[in-house]
Amino acid sequence: MSMLYTPLDSKREIRLLRLHARPSPSKASSVQAEKNVPIYCDLYPVAFCEARNQGYEALSYTWGNPEEPLSILVNKREVPVTRNLHVALKHLREETSDVVLWVDALCINQTDDVEKSEHINLMTEIYAHAKNTRVWLGPADDTSDEIMIQLAQIGKTVIDRGAFDLFIRMTTLSIKDRDGAVHAEDQATKLVEDMLDKSLLQIKDSLRLLTGVRDLLSRPYWSRVWILQEIVVSRNVEVYCGKLKIGFAFLHAAMLYIIYMQTFLSTELVKPLTALLEASADGNFPPDCELKAQFDSVNSAEIPPSASLVSGMRLQYHDPALDNGEAKPNLIQLLARIRVGREA
Repeated sequence: MSMLYTPLDSKREIRLLRLHARPSPSKASSVQAEKNVPIYCDLYPVAFCEARNQGYEALSYTWGNPEEPLSILVNKREVPVTRNLHVALKHLREETSDVVLWVDALCINQTDDVEKSEHINLMTEIYAHAKNTRVWLGPADDTSDEIMIQLAQIGKTVIDRGAFDLFIRMTTLSIKDRDGAVHAEDQATKLVEDMLDKSLLQIKDSLRLLTGVRDLLSRPYWSRVWILQEIVVSRNVEVYCGKLKIGFAFLHAAMLYIIYMQTFLSTELVKPLTALLEASADGNFPPDCELKAQFDSVNSAEIPPSASLVSGMRLQYHDPALDNGEAKPNLIQLLARIRVGREA
């Protein structure tokens, strides 16, 4: 592995990884070809200022288990990478064009402690100046494709209707301006009232959505503190799961709506549950009470704080006006606020 690397000329030089387009399958079936087509890459040094001018994308992911690595071809040599990175590169390569990426595990000589130390100081700049950051959550599972599509649709609708900014105002004004927060909530509710009513009428679909979103946002990616800094400082972020992607603004808007929808459903289900309990002779719910089961499911499918907090961090980092006009918080200050319970 170390033979891949020659020393960088200066502290302001980085390496980039050119991920080549997927080669066309030959005689093998498309399924078998997709499974066996090698991943071809070129690794090359470039001045950081030149990399910024030319444009590159940064990859944000979890390294995964280093045991049982898989091989990719870098500069025509076999190089072992973790399975998670291998799967990510396989999904992210394009059909007809190359993708220029910065990937920490490959673009930094991991056997050179001096180089690693120098790049740690550059990490914030590398992600901040990338034209796009691709967040890799992992391969698709039985429900993730449907959830990714729903999140994109919900997020787009919330933004198009103007409810996204109101949801943000609700959360940022709740302490310092209670009246302003209540006014924002009234306006937001009117804009998504039909969506909320539909969520109650189609409660089983809503429960599947809540559970699926919770599972997607509970993936190991969201608990890694240094991965979250990569989202925070990046200008543009796209979240990938399997073959599908969603812009981070759409994901954030959908998350805020879903949190509000969950509160709405919980409040609406409490009313008939209370009446049912009051009418009960023994003060207990009937056996196998579906309404009670729905209420419990709604309240147990909470979006993990590790995922919701990073959205607020990103918003505050890029829009300091939301923080009472105070000076823009630096990354360390933001990370310190959410360090508890994260892995690093």
